[in-house]
Amino acid sequence: MKTVFMGTGPFAASALRRLADSPYEVVLVVTQPDRPNSRRGSKIVFGEVKQLALERDIPLFQPDSVSSPDSQETLKQTGADIAVVCSYGQLLRKNILYDTFPLGCINIHASLLEKYRGAAPISRAVMAGEKEVGVTIMYMDEGLDTGDMMIRASTPVTDEDTFGTVSERLSVMGGDLAVQALDLMKDGKAPRTAQDQSRASYAEKILKKDKHIDFSLSARDVFNFVRALDPSPAAEALLNGKTVKIFSIEPADPTGSGVPGKIERADRRGIIVRCGEGTVLIKTLKPEGKGLMDARSFYNGIRNTENIFS
Repeated sequence: MKTVFMGTGPFAASALRRLADSPYEVVLVVTQPDRPNSRRGSKIVFGEVKQLALERDIPLFQPDSVSSPDSQETLKQTGADIAVVCSYGQLLRKNILYDTFPLGCINIHASLLEKYRGAAPISRAVMAGEKEVGVTIMYMDEGLDTGDMMIRASTPVTDEDTFGTVSERLSVMGGDLAVQALDLMKDGKAPRTAQDQSRASYAEKILKKDKHIDFSLSARDVFNFVRALDPSPAAEALLNGKTVKIFSIEPADPTGSGVPGKIERADRRGIIVRCGEGTVLIKTLKPEGKGLMDARSFYNGIRNTENIFS
């Protein structure tokens, strides 16, 4: 069975690696066009999927619009039976979904559908305090993650997890599950289960405004919020007019009240910050214009100011 892989970024790269090591021939990798990276002086930086395709000598295609007639013709000429899509970044139109590949398109989605459709399922699930997350292989249709489900797998979320650790686990699971899906399709045994639309929820993209920590929330909610954005895009708060990115964090005392955002004290582990209910321990952070540092060292440099995160 010949496959076209469509994806962009580290999560998709893990799935591509697994497919490339499977018996299924990846005849083409489709990924987003190269774009300048503002954090690297606008230098063009290849995405993880492109880098892997180049390492494996897999043909590359980077169209501005994958659903254009010219792009569709390029995809047809590969002779691929199916497209496997993972965090690609472009919507596929009818002509690609239904008229290009004999077996259609399947998607590796990082949630246990029907919950957390959309752009940021992992971050939103961790933020909500979910105890279990997973990956669903779904048949693609014109809706946003609305297609019939084929197979899925789950993994627990513990207090030690962050967006980074959960994403890494799910990316490996996604690649394994995609190969299982192709096995089932090859043998004509792939199940198909319609989603219950009444159970659906949407995981909105994380925008800049969504990164700000609300310390009036409970300590547990602040803890979940910060780790849902660790290491990227990173939760933020203002201290003395400057942005501080917060990383390693854990709940301290779940009870008590006071001024939300106030740094109450520091110990050898980090700084204790008051929330709407309870406190959290912040262990590592990144002040504006500086590198990652331990919170106690940061505290030693700001003790003569008003120490309230806002």
